[in-house]
Amino acid sequence: MNILTREEFIDRNLAVARAREIFIPHFTKNITLAFEMYQSVLATKDRPLKITTATAGSRPRTFMDEFNRLKCPNCDKDMAIRPVLEPPGPGNPEGYQTCWQCRNCDYCNFSTKTLLDWTYELEPSRPLVQRLSKDQRIEAFENTPWGSRKPCCGQTLQTKGDDHGN
Repeated sequence: MNILTREEFIDRNLAVARAREIFIPHFTKNITLAFEMYQSVLATKDRPLKITTATAGSRPRTFMDEFNRLKCPNCDKDMAIRPVLEPPGPGNPEGYQTCWQCRNCDYCNFSTKTLLDWTYELEPSRPLVQRLSKDQRIEAFENTPWGSRKPCCGQTLQTKGDDHGN
């Protein structure tokens, strides 16, 4: 699936807004029809009428689409990750948290890692904002006083007792 860039997203939203302003309510009340008329009459750039949100057939997008998925060892296709809903206990004695499942050959690989753990292990499928590793995040936030306001404009955080000299 082609994920829209920021510029493409803004361009498309502006085109839909222009179509709404010109054709609704004068000619139609259907935004799809208004956008189609705008594209055929006034647009200088060709834009598809509909943008699909499916990445693989009818499967909807998930946050894991931002990462390169594991390949199936049997058929070399991308596998889907699913959370294991059974909590650790008698029904799940191994404590599995996730399952990688191939949609092509039904191969399953269970794991004790959580979805969050997998996001730090997998490589992003496209450039993202540089992410901190789990250890870097823990180190950065271990002394953060969560109850107070975040510093702004170079100010320092005050802890309880500092505001009255106690």
